[in-house]
Amino acid sequence: MEDLRFLSPMDLHNVFLLADGELAAHASFSRIFTRRTNKMGTEYVAVLTGSFLTGVMMNLHLLTIPILIETTQQPAQLVHQWSRIFYSGHRKGPGIAIVTGALYGYAAWAKFSVGEPWHHWMVAAVTTVSMVPYTWMFMNATNTALFHAEDRFEKGSVEISLQESVRLVRKWDWLNTVRALFPLAGSVMGMLGVCGVLRY
Repeated sequence: MEDLRFLSPMDLHNVFLLADGELAAHASFSRIFTRRTNKMGTEYVAVLTGSFLTGVMMNLHLLTIPILIETTQQPAQLVHQWSRIFYSGHRKGPGIAIVTGALYGYAAWAKFSVGEPWHHWMVAAVTTVSMVPYTWMFMNATNTALFHAEDRFEKGSVEISLQESVRLVRKWDWLNTVRALFPLAGSVMGMLGVCGVLRY
């Protein structure tokens, strides 16, 4: 690099202008990169996990439960298969919902901390997690009836009919389908927020 002592005043002026321009360009790039990095946050992960959870739950309604009912002729077997499905989902579903809600909540806090719209992220969090109290309030009676039926089958007591078993499993299936709408609504709201459609 040329020694600045041997440059004319005009050359020095041009050097400083060039330096200022480079600094401004670097600052502008840094701001753009920071904005884009902030946008690529936890809300994307929350939308993905919420959509995944909805897909798993809707799969039961569209594929698993109808096939079980169609191919099972013994009420004890039908109730037992439902019980295995329940316990598998019981160990995973609420955890995924809570993690998804926490991610939405963190996204809301991150947006709030920088003065950006955040309310829709909090609504998405509450909507997703609401599937847990919905289960307690509206599905507990059906779950209890099916578990009692399974207990009677295992103890060799009076069995409920195949028709009654199918009725209970179908009722649970529809209640579970409604439950799947909670993470779905959260995912839709999150996607609209990611796309910039919702900003409040």
